[in-house]
Amino acid sequence: MIADREFAPLARAARGELGGQIPVVEIDDGSGDTALDATEYEAFLAEGDPAASWVPPADEWSPITLNYTSGTTGNPKGVVYHHRGAYLNALGNAITFGLDRHSVYLWTLPMFHCNGWDLYLGGDCRRRHACLPAAGRSGADLRGDRRAPG
Repeated sequence: MIADREFAPLARAARGELGGQIPVVEIDDGSGDTALDATEYEAFLAEGDPAASWVPPADEWSPITLNYTSGTTGNPKGVVYHHRGAYLNALGNAITFGLDRHSVYLWTLPMFHCNGWDLYLGGDCRRRHACLPAAGRSGADLRGDRRAPG
């Protein structure tokens, strides 16, 4: 589980329901005061092997992610994205909206909403993303982010 300190009480409860047998990676971005007593995110990344080779999917139709919605239209439901669909949707949006290296995308809905694959993948290497960590935060929160405009 990857959890932000802002949601430490919820993360602890979820871990407790699973008998505490789940590894936790903690994101400390200053938004919460309570530590999770878990592996810190940057330390977790440092455990990786930079020389590890990337293994592409064996089939373009293989799943890339499983998404769930909270049920804004009725009942909660899930959907599986496949590599081909995510790629084509991303390229289609980049072409349709004329995204280039000067484009800046301000996320105005949660990035997890439909995983944001279409805009995230379509322009990640061609433009900048401006993300507010949570509702109610101001544009001043972006000033320290090297990827943000201004």
